Amino acid sequence: MQTLATGNATTVCGYVIAKDQSFCAMGFSVNNPTAKAQMKAMAKAVRIGNFVVNGNEALVTTIVQCPAGSSGCTSNSNPNAGLPTSSVPFSRAFANAINPAQKHTAIPLTLVNGKWYIEL
Repeated sequence: MQTLATGNATTVCGYVIAKDQSFCAMGFSVNNPTAKAQMKAMAKAVRIGNFVVNGNEALVTTIVQCPAGSSGCTSNSNPNAGLPTSSVPFSRAFANAINPAQKHTAIPLTLVNGKWYIEL
């Protein structure tokens, strides 16, 4: 969250797995002068919930309090949202997290050379 609060899209997108970094930059509207404000607002709205690690993959839940009037933001107060359950195995929860049609409450991460990166 500290990196997100800086408003530096290049630094923020450095935490995204290499294949998705250009997509990340587009998502943060790097060429848009309001990008920095967007990232700072996101950093204030998001906290980390619970997580599950399975080998080189992990899911981290985000607790989100969307600012009033924000568009494209989904609030979440459940620290376990999107994590595996007795009826949803890790593989399906991970697939759901990287599916753009899903509401993103769990963030999928992949371990590469000893560092965790976000999958988009």
